[in-house]
Amino acid sequence: MAHWAKPGVKCVCINGSWPPNSWYGWEFLPREGETYTIRETLEIDGQAGLRLVEIENPRADYAWGFIEPAFAAVRFRPLTAQSDDLAKFTHLLTPQKIEERV
Repeated sequence: MAHWAKPGVKCVCINGSWPPNSWYGWEFLPREGETYTIRETLEIDGQAGLRLVEIENPRADYAWGFIEPAFAAVRFRPLTAQSDDLAKFTHLLTPQKIEERV
């Protein structure tokens, strides 16, 4: 399971292209660029799967059982505030004095 994928975490869909034969056609699917909240995490056939608060599909008979579909975690990235990301690097803006060794 991706270390960041936990219930309550906000994420963004980075891959919204879905193979036409992998779904029945009536499911609600995540859209690329949209933000979602993780409702549940699970593992199916060795792959991390996510169920999302904003998308709830009815159970159906899929190849891996009669379940509500889950979406591959690799299709998502955690949503982070840009200012938080930059804050991690501000200490690099201050030049450090290098001691000379003689």
